[in-house]
Amino acid sequence: MQYNDILKRLKSLSNPKAVEGMAKYGITPESA
Repeated sequence: MQYNDILKRLKSLSNPKAVEGMAKYGITPESA
């Protein structure tokens, strides 16, 4: 598995609701 394949897989598993929840703790989507 290549680096780009791993990133694509992780992005496909991302949960937008979880990212919204992280925002209240100051975690931005770029750093998550």
